[in-house]
Amino acid sequence: MVATPATASSTGPKYPTEAPTGLHHTVRGILRSVQCFYPSVLTLSVEQAGKTVALYSNDYFHIDFSTVSTTPSGDIHPCSGIEGRQARVVYAEVSDKTIAGQILSIELSK
Repeated sequence: MVATPATASSTGPKYPTEAPTGLHHTVRGILRSVQCFYPSVLTLSVEQAGKTVALYSNDYFHIDFSTVSTTPSGDIHPCSGIEGRQARVVYAEVSDKTIAGQILSIELSK
């Protein structure tokens, strides 16, 4: 994985930096609104059957990225290469109720 922030903004969103000890959930759908902020914050939404789940990571280098039913042609670029992709995302609930949770893993598929 190679990561280069697409948006070099120091005024990105502020989410809790806490251990992912909350309940874990899995959502499958299309990745939308993928944004990166300095130094390594990633926010995205997973669109599924008319519902949208907003998620984040304060350090996208700690997200487990994988693929199934597809072979990437190179490195996975979380800031510029996953928008519009079908994915299975595992996340943990957090104390901030303005967002569904903290991303633990993203499995990209066709």
